[in-house]
Amino acid sequence: MKDSKLVSGKRQQEGGKDMTKSKDDNRFEELDGLRGLCACAVVACHFHLAFWGGFTRQPMLGCGPIAVYIFFALSGHVVAYRFLEDGKVESLLDSAFRRVPRLVLPMLWSSLIYWLLATHGAFHFEKDWRKARAQSIKHDDHWCQNCFPTDVGDVLESSLQVMWSFRVDHFAWLWTIPVEIFGAAVVFLLAPVSHTIVNFGIRAGGIDDIVRVGSLLWPTKLLRCLLAHGLLLSVVIVAGSLVTHYSDIPGPTGPLWRVIFLFGLGLASAQVRVLLSTPSKCGFSWTDAFLSKWNEKFQTKWLLPGSLILFGLGIATVPARQARNVVDFGPAMSIMQTNFDMYILGAAAIFVGVLLSPSKVRAFLSNFSYLGNISYSIYLVHMGVIWTFGLPLYVWLHGHFHPTIEFVLISVICAILVFLFSHGFCMAIEEPLGMWLPRYAIAWLKVSAVEHKKWLLRGTDWDVESKITKEAPKAVTSMSDMLEYAAVALEGIQA
Repeated sequence: MKDSKLVSGKRQQEGGKDMTKSKDDNRFEELDGLRGLCACAVVACHFHLAFWGGFTRQPMLGCGPIAVYIFFALSGHVVAYRFLEDGKVESLLDSAFRRVPRLVLPMLWSSLIYWLLATHGAFHFEKDWRKARAQSIKHDDHWCQNCFPTDVGDVLESSLQVMWSFRVDHFAWLWTIPVEIFGAAVVFLLAPVSHTIVNFGIRAGGIDDIVRVGSLLWPTKLLRCLLAHGLLLSVVIVAGSLVTHYSDIPGPTGPLWRVIFLFGLGLASAQVRVLLSTPSKCGFSWTDAFLSKWNEKFQTKWLLPGSLILFGLGIATVPARQARNVVDFGPAMSIMQTNFDMYILGAAAIFVGVLLSPSKVRAFLSNFSYLGNISYSIYLVHMGVIWTFGLPLYVWLHGHFHPTIEFVLISVICAILVFLFSHGFCMAIEEPLGMWLPRYAIAWLKVSAVEHKKWLLRGTDWDVESKITKEAPKAVTSMSDMLEYAAVALEGIQA
């Protein structure tokens, strides 16, 4: 039993880095679950548009935009998290160099797959589907028209221009990719500034990281973080709202201030999370005391996060006139140019509510973490499943059953196919190209840079490694060896 404990302790000591890495990989499980549910919400919204109706005044159509906005806040939370933890520029550059390949390479391959399907006539049911759908909604809203080009030049141009332009000529649902790239760039620029402001003048041990505010003791870093990010987000949303109401910017992405606000919110929440999760080096742990008080009260543990989440879900049920950007609360009340602003508030409320939720809620969301792992594949694959399998099903079943039965049946079949194809796409394309390739490329560049530096320093006074290898190490005699030699010598003399 004792030997087994020693072996276990040795394994833990030798594999400490691997165990820590595994633990760090699981720290976003609840956010992965939230991302997976948001991907399902986007798919459900597109199912509604394809198999039920167009951009009508139906409730719950706001789930799609709100889910996409939650994507942006989640990205702002995770892309610079490692840098906020260790403060190393290498961590920031590593995340920055991996971001664009992570998004563009899987998206490019999905576009090429759609081009291949389009050239082989897999989407030939689109005309019949538009006629049947126009009979149901009394008009043709031209949703996703010309989304799948048959010219490979148009496919490559539409896929690659997302790296420098917000304009998407084809594959209309990919408008989020340039927004993700722009928002990540904003986070990478703000993260060093925020990290410097929060840690400026604080000693390494953190002994001066406590300040008295009124009758309470607060961490100085946390107060700086809340004030700096609170001021930035307030300026962004106030100035952006004024610009929007004076001259609304058309297009699916909306004004860029909304993107800056959502990614800034993700960055702010990530920095607060890092500060609260940092272990204390002194006897007093402000975080433990704060969390114990927080969890003792029903108002903070359940009521506050529950109210935020319900508020965000309630925003999705408000009918909105998509084309005019109007929130319509009823026949006597409508607010102009506030549709997307309301969706942003709903997304921010749900995101913050999940972060503040108790452990039971986060554990429940972690059950959907696998959906979060394949969420990008779901986002890239689902429109192809709709066009390849959903449209012929809609044409064949239209008029034979009740519209609700048709919608449920087609949606269930397409949902199963989306899950299966997304799993295969993630294993075959997304992980090798979007994750492993950038990671191995950066590792290879690091090794090449080290070897190049050694080659440049070869033969100089700074080539310490070569000198060490040339000189044979001298044996070091310990004190116990000296005493043993002395005892042997005395025995020889006495003999």
